[in-house]
Amino acid sequence: MKLKAFTIVEIIVAMIISTFIIMIVMMVYFVLNTQFLIYKQLNEEVQKIYELHFLLQKDFDEAEAVYFNKDSNIMTLIGKKETKYQIYDSLIVRNSKSVSDTFAIHAYQFDCFYNEPNNFNLPIQSFKLETELSLSGKNWLFCVRSPYSAKSLIEVDNQGVVLD
Repeated sequence: MKLKAFTIVEIIVAMIISTFIIMIVMMVYFVLNTQFLIYKQLNEEVQKIYELHFLLQKDFDEAEAVYFNKDSNIMTLIGKKETKYQIYDSLIVRNSKSVSDTFAIHAYQFDCFYNEPNNFNLPIQSFKLETELSLSGKNWLFCVRSPYSAKSLIEVDNQGVVLD
C-alpha cells in the first residue's frame, strides 16, 4: 500500500521558501524596531523642550521683573518667588526655593530683548531660546514674553535690584 507523502525535494523547496519569508519578516521587524527607538528618543527630547518652554512661560507670567546677566548666563525672575535659570552649553538648570530642575538641552543660541535696548539694568521684555535636537539635527526656536505694567517697572526701578 502506497502512502501519500511529500518527496524530499518538495520538503527542501518548502524549507527554502519559508527561510526566505522568515528572513524578510525579521529584517522588517529590526528596521521597524530601530525606527521606533529613534522616534521614542526624539519624542523624549521634544518633551523636554516643551516642559522647559512651559516652565519658562509660567515663570515669566508670574514674575514681576526678569533680569539677565550676560556675563554669567543667569536669568533671574523676581516675583512672589525668585527663580533662576543658569544656561550652559548642554544644560539649562532651573532653581527655585523648593525645586531644582535640570534640562539636558543644548542651548544653541539665546538672546534677551529689553524695553530700552541700551539699558541692561532694566527688566528684559522677552527671552528667545534656540535649541538643537541632537537626533534630527533640526533647530527648535521658541520665545517667551512678559508684558510688564508701568507700575511694576517703576516699583522694580525704585527697589534697585542687584544681580549676581
